[in-house]
Amino acid sequence: PDVSGLRNMHAFKCSSNLLESLPRSVSDLKSLKTMEMAENRLTEVPDLSRTQVVSLDIRQNRIQKLPRLPETISTLHASQNSLKSVEGVESLPALTVLTVGDNSIEKLSPKLGSVKSLKILDVSNNNLSTIPGEIGLIDALNTLLFSGNPLRAFKRSLMSAEISAVKKYLRMRIAAPTEDQYERERKDNAMRHLLLDGAAKKSLSLKGKGISEIPAEVLGVEGLRSLDLSENKLQRVPIEVTRANPNLHTLLVEKNSLSVFPPPVAGLQHLQELNMRMNMLESMPAEVSFLGIVHLDLRNNRFTSFPPAVLSLKKLQRLYLGHNGLTKVPFLGGLGDLHTLDLGNNKIESIEDGLRKVPKLQNLNLENNNIRRIPLELAVCTELKNLQVSGNPFRMLKYSVIQRGTEAILKFLYNKIPEDSPLLQNAPSSQPTNSSVDTAEMDALKREIEELNDELGGFGVSSVKKYALKKKIALKRATLIRMERKAKSNR
Repeated sequence: PDVSGLRNMHAFKCSSNLLESLPRSVSDLKSLKTMEMAENRLTEVPDLSRTQVVSLDIRQNRIQKLPRLPETISTLHASQNSLKSVEGVESLPALTVLTVGDNSIEKLSPKLGSVKSLKILDVSNNNLSTIPGEIGLIDALNTLLFSGNPLRAFKRSLMSAEISAVKKYLRMRIAAPTEDQYERERKDNAMRHLLLDGAAKKSLSLKGKGISEIPAEVLGVEGLRSLDLSENKLQRVPIEVTRANPNLHTLLVEKNSLSVFPPPVAGLQHLQELNMRMNMLESMPAEVSFLGIVHLDLRNNRFTSFPPAVLSLKKLQRLYLGHNGLTKVPFLGGLGDLHTLDLGNNKIESIEDGLRKVPKLQNLNLENNNIRRIPLELAVCTELKNLQVSGNPFRMLKYSVIQRGTEAILKFLYNKIPEDSPLLQNAPSSQPTNSSVDTAEMDALKREIEELNDELGGFGVSSVKKYALKKKIALKRATLIRMERKAKSNR
């Protein structure tokens, strides 16, 4: 029968029957987590690699080969079958229990020693002539059953010895321990100390460990408030991390290989600081649970549009979105606590009005974008202390003004605000009114005009250069006339 329609089925239990086969459509049950098929007449089990099976019991059947299994599997019972090998189990990172006694297994792969989560291993009553010494390197292993095998050069006393003694003996049998193995043991010991220390301090750092997957032993650490996974090769953040540490305040995942915003991270309700810069993120979930976050760093990713979810983060204080591909910035007036905003090195062409409604804005980076018109309202942002705008094709804001820094830029913008503009109704007292004019600025402008006239009257000036100089002089004279008029009306 076709069971593919049972998409929400979590458990499939048919033990103690006379089943000779299972439907191939079992492979499509993506929600399946438990399978109990013991005491039947099965000769094979369908591919389970696309399911979410955690526990599989196929004891007392006639199975000759293990099926393809998912990485989620934790418990595998396959005793009393006709298995000749257990090939493939060494690639199951979550495997904790493996019972394959009473089969016809002739050899175990040394790679089985890489299953660091394995706690129970039963290979009794098979045809094994040896047990790989690498199994002795599994720190988590606390039960090893191997009686009933034709083992060679294996002390009989070890059959009843403590597991620590058995593992020590196995390690001694590893042929010529290499530098890599010693280094691995050193790293394993360092990881154990790191985890113990992290659990005690509720702060764990795996920065720069070169890992592509979070080690199984790390997934067992609970109650962390801070977790640093920076500078690795992670492509995902497994849900086990957030499930064990729901109260995380700080999560650093910068400089990894994330291409999708991890859903488990989006569900962290108590997150205060999230750093995900230098990944390959293109978007962010429309809804997130960390509504109390104060620091969000998404620099150096692949965003082409402003993440809408950010607008719901009312307590956000620092937002870094530089080095992406943003083209527009929406109205940000709802972010009342924001004091640092980095939008530099994007492709922004326009910014919605409303920055003056971000009352605490102190630092604003708009460098290296495609902005042609800088918002005049920046001049009335009373807390703005650091404004970076160089590298934009502005039409009215000259490079000479930008060079003089934030104060000069804001003064320039203020003087461009029309006198009847609503922006001036709540103008800060520290800014000059439109009717006041900096006499030093007028004097400097007059000197510039004189210098341009001298250059125009010089010898050997081409017609093209003369035209450009005349145009520049005319523009500066027009500016000077406006300033003089304002000065006169102010008297």
